[in-house]
Amino acid sequence: MERLSALPPNRSISLPSALHPTSLRVEAELNKLRAWEIRSFSSSETLTAETVQTGLVGLSEVYSCAEELVYASLAQHGKVLENALDDSVKLLDTCGIVRDTRQKIKEQALCLQSSFRRRSSELRIEEEVLSYLTLRKKLNKEASKCIRSLKRSERKFTVVLCLKDYHIQMVVKICRSLFAEDYEPKPCYTNLLASAESKLASKPS
Repeated sequence: MERLSALPPNRSISLPSALHPTSLRVEAELNKLRAWEIRSFSSSETLTAETVQTGLVGLSEVYSCAEELVYASLAQHGKVLENALDDSVKLLDTCGIVRDTRQKIKEQALCLQSSFRRRSSELRIEEEVLSYLTLRKKLNKEASKCIRSLKRSERKFTVVLCLKDYHIQMVVKICRSLFAEDYEPKPCYTNLLASAESKLASKPS
């Protein structure tokens, strides 16, 4: 709370709300909490228990929203990883087909060379040439398919990485605001608690 009160009153953390609707709630709750601090601590009146309770409830809401956002980020990254694994399997399958087809073309080329060396009949050579050209056509088709798959994956993961970076930046901003180091309770809180303890102790048992 001490660190939060040091921030400018109208400052916004400007979260990219399109990534996750919870970011709007976090920003709204943080702004409400800052407004509560300004109203409460700019007044010369002593803080009441109700005022402190309002602030603690607001702080609890901020932490709840932040927790939801962090878990949403973890779930999103898990989904990205799952999609990446699926795409990797598809790519490996395509590359396997290309490799097998290439091996067949190599074998067919050797058969064609052998037919020329043996001076086989024109019909036999023609059949070998047609088989070779058919395999070449198949290889070109599979190679084109593999290239298209690579380009799709590249475009998709470029977008995903950008979104992930924004999401990480958003979570880091929130964590810096909430889990600030060297946190010290405000004296008014401790004074209020001490006063309450004193009243309880003075009551007859």
